[in-house]
Amino acid sequence: MDKIKILLTSDMHMGKPLNLPGICTELRQQTLKKIFKLAGEHDILLVAGDFIELSSIDNSLMDEIKENFAILAEKGIEIYYTPGKSELDQEGNVHSSLTSVSEKINIFSDINETRSYRSQKGDIIIHGIQAGSRFHPSEVLTAGKKSFNIGLFHKNFSPHLSETAVHGHITKEDLKSLRFDFYAMGMNHSFKVFRSMDRIIGAYAGSPEPCSITETGDRFVLSLITEGHHLKSIKRIQVNSTSIANLHIDCKEFNSAHDLISHINAKTDEKNIYSVTLDGMRSFKIEELLKDYAAETGRHLKITDNSVPDLDMQFLSGNEKPNSFYSVILDLMKDISTEDANRDAISRAIYNSFGKGKNRGTEYCSF
Repeated sequence: MDKIKILLTSDMHMGKPLNLPGICTELRQQTLKKIFKLAGEHDILLVAGDFIELSSIDNSLMDEIKENFAILAEKGIEIYYTPGKSELDQEGNVHSSLTSVSEKINIFSDINETRSYRSQKGDIIIHGIQAGSRFHPSEVLTAGKKSFNIGLFHKNFSPHLSETAVHGHITKEDLKSLRFDFYAMGMNHSFKVFRSMDRIIGAYAGSPEPCSITETGDRFVLSLITEGHHLKSIKRIQVNSTSIANLHIDCKEFNSAHDLISHINAKTDEKNIYSVTLDGMRSFKIEELLKDYAAETGRHLKITDNSVPDLDMQFLSGNEKPNSFYSVILDLMKDISTEDANRDAISRAIYNSFGKGKNRGTEYCSF
């Protein structure tokens, strides 16, 4: 039996203006070229939606994408495309800019009503429905017999939901009804694989290039190999030209806010983008210094403060409003001798109980 190589990608949002310094159109084009080059080494390309931001992409970039799709089609690569929300017009139909890309691209659309294609590469059937469709997959799609059936969707993969025909979701009941062999998914920007009975039944490739500050680390496309009616392998291929680094810091390790800032400076640079998360207990004030630091630093940072002031720090804050219930509780607690773990738990409880915890999660962004 012949082995069929399939490449899955989605959620590039090519052409979308991004408020991410250091991630320019030129670098994203490099990633785009990597994806098309990889697609040329496969038999089938699956695009699971939101690959192009058609409301904002400029003509020259769109022409480049069209040319690359045309080259793949001329080489005999089969292309199947399920449009996501960014490829729809204001009426919710597939945007004309996408349908005009190439006659050889198989686009799932409510207009042409073709929801299943049989591949010429092997015994494979690709099923799909555009995002925002008035139809639900389990209502109009049926797995072909004696074939490897792939569902190509831009939806939430939700096997924990027992209902059927839930808008925007593929649920447990849908899986029972559709009985596809593999679900090639778009919408979620993070790589994720789904298993059932030790068998891989679906996956998100995630965004191949970061589209927001939360999309940290390496980004991927997925390479699948089928043989007969079975998925033989699935492999991540890293393609991103830029990356956003994660930095987690325990504030308990520092004696002052200035020590903390020095540590952030030592762990970051001015070339890359960082998502910094502060956790743990701290014995110092931090809010004003972080605000000033974010405004003045030359680094590209988003700092999320999830830290909690310790009891001594809260005691000082409580005394700013003497005789309040908050300050009275702190007075009672400050001299109690407990293990550090218990003392931290008490600190968190008091901090949250008196509404102070609403400050947790405050973000300080330098761009």
